[in-house]
Amino acid sequence: MPTITSYFGFLLAASTITPALLIGLSKIRLIRNELFIQFIENEDLCEVPDIL
Repeated sequence: MPTITSYFGFLLAASTITPALLIGLSKIRLIRNELFIQFIENEDLCEVPDIL
């Protein structure tokens, strides 16, 4: 009987951790992409014109 309980406990833990991990990684990726886009936009605004 403990085998069945531990099996279902493992399934419960795995089914809880996996979506949380995927959501966390996607949020990190979104934040990183937003920062990268802001960096590119700011870089375009701060270009020094060529005088020569």
